[in-house]
Amino acid sequence: KIRRKCLCTSRRAGKTNTLARLLVYTCIMPNSPCIYIAVKFDNAIKQCFDLCVESAKECELSIETSSKNDGSIVFSNGSSIIFRGNSNKVEADKLRGNKFRLACVDEAAFQINMNYLVNDVLTPCLMDYNDSVLVLASTPAVVPHTFFQKAFDGQEYKNYSWSLVDNPFIPNPEEEIQRIADSKGISLDSPFILRELRGLWYFDTEAQVFKGRKTYIVPSDLKELNFTNICVGVDFGFSDYNAVVSLAYNKDTRQAWVIRENKFNHADIST
Repeated sequence: KIRRKCLCTSRRAGKTNTLARLLVYTCIMPNSPCIYIAVKFDNAIKQCFDLCVESAKECELSIETSSKNDGSIVFSNGSSIIFRGNSNKVEADKLRGNKFRLACVDEAAFQINMNYLVNDVLTPCLMDYNDSVLVLASTPAVVPHTFFQKAFDGQEYKNYSWSLVDNPFIPNPEEEIQRIADSKGISLDSPFILRELRGLWYFDTEAQVFKGRKTYIVPSDLKELNFTNICVGVDFGFSDYNAVVSLAYNKDTRQAWVIRENKFNHADIST
């Protein structure tokens, strides 16, 4: 049993439909609580709720109650699917205390607080079942170093990849890809086409604040960096992350180093 999976696909490849069918398939086993998480609650309902209802009817899995307002489908055999968003840390914390046989996180490359959601919240929720499964599904990220990319590149997750070309319900996919490229005035080997429509890992360097950034070990004596100035930027939040970033730079060589990053929640004014 593969307990950790990454589904990395292009747009319109059918990954959300795949997740809906996997959720219903899991619920065929009695008393199997499952969860589907999108970026926002409204997205979760719009993208997956009806697909789950349709899939349940196809396999004649009896629905006892269902509510889009509550984001829940309860089946007659005691299984259930809840639909949730992950727009901030508070939403993730609401999942604490639950137990799940299957947890699906859609658009995982574009979710916030993924390390916290997966490792601090969902992982304990999956401990009650020895056959529990966590699925992260997404198109590749626009920028590098996301949690989803690290999971895809790591050893813990089994990877599955396909694109809209493999989707039998998309008519003339190659012609559609060519049409989109022509409408945007870009080539077929542009990062957008390769990432969004081929499901391949190509980052958009224009979306990066520091293009071609490199990581390094901070020297014990920061003067070795030969900087002329330091700036500290602060982004205040409460349920969302506070962020404090320290940037050292040399105004003559135009080099810069992010020498410290802090992010944390629930900070009051004195903090």
